[in-house]
Amino acid sequence: SPPPPPPPPPSPPPRIVALRPEGACRTADGGVGTYDERWGLTLAGCEAACDAGCQAFEFAPYLARTGTSKCELHSERIKYAVPLPGAACYTKSAGPPSPAPPPLPLTPPSLPAGGGYRAPVGLASDDAAQLDAMLQGEYSRRLYGASHRVDV
Repeated sequence: SPPPPPPPPPSPPPRIVALRPEGACRTADGGVGTYDERWGLTLAGCEAACDAGCQAFEFAPYLARTGTSKCELHSERIKYAVPLPGAACYTKSAGPPSPAPPPLPLTPPSLPAGGGYRAPVGLASDDAAQLDAMLQGEYSRRLYGASHRVDV
């Protein structure tokens, strides 16, 4: 009888992807998710501790209240990070890196000559303010990929 076929090659280890902006890990619903804490690890130690059941990890190299580093090992899927100084969120990703999204303009559109905002004809000023707030929210969502919150 013929020899058995060779085993398939092992799948490559998942890539570790740093989320932007740097900060705290969040699930799709904006929560912190389920995680275990480890204290005193290096970034490499935190990454190594993120084993098969781990979806992502958050690392803060130094917390003033404890005088040491903090590593959160997340078992739920993490979708984005919220800005939090001193923390970084890393997720596991299979496959090749996805292309970077096109950059968004960081400068607001220029104001009309004479300055100030002019509501379009037929648009009341309070409607114009609502439209402005809605556009600013959309700009933030596109810039940060999710709602822009800072947890302290």
